[in-house]
Amino acid sequence: MMNTKKHAFRSRWWLLVGCFFLGVSMAGGLGTQSAHAAQARATQRRVEPLLPACSQCISDISPADGSTAQTDANGKVTISISAQLDNNFTKFEIQVDQTTVDQTQIQVTGDPTAPTAQVKLVLTGGKHHVFAQVDDASGPVASAGWDFTVVVTATPVPSATPTTVATTGPGGPSGGGTSTNPTTAKGGIVLNTVSLIFFSVAVVGLLVIAFIAGMWFGGRRLPTA
Repeated sequence: MMNTKKHAFRSRWWLLVGCFFLGVSMAGGLGTQSAHAAQARATQRRVEPLLPACSQCISDISPADGSTAQTDANGKVTISISAQLDNNFTKFEIQVDQTTVDQTQIQVTGDPTAPTAQVKLVLTGGKHHVFAQVDDASGPVASAGWDFTVVVTATPVPSATPTTVATTGPGGPSGGGTSTNPTTAKGGIVLNTVSLIFFSVAVVGLLVIAFIAGMWFGGRRLPTA
């Protein structure tokens, strides 16, 4: 009877020991799975962060910060600023190189809570700094500052138009054409004038020589006493 009781006690003891180790193993496995799940959630949060919504802020600028802008045909650069607001805007303030732009030069379009301001300014070549601020009824609510570089586009110089001079002949009025070389026309006029002067002098000289010759021959033919 005593041996039977001892054998039953030992069997129960081993059963308790086995249940203890089984519980420890299960607890360890659950703890490991929880740790892996927590690490996976942390990794997911790091990989896919939540981005804050743009509220009461400057949402878009042009020219962009650090970019290069070219002047138009009039030597001007277009600056554009957009904003996202909770309330209707009341004023846009724009400063270029610490000089405030006149409000009459700023054109504002779009929704009152999502306005876009645009201004065209004559800027010199080089780096410029812009500061923009948007106000609502409570005062300033959004602002931004940035830099960009201006490259001045050369304006083409118009070429001089030659003076049209009418001439006669195949290329003149009778021939349906005109001459567009003022230098050649002036040179031809001067040459014709000089030729006419030399021709007149030559004719007068010949007349004088003929008169003198006639007087000389006439004097020789007179009878002597």
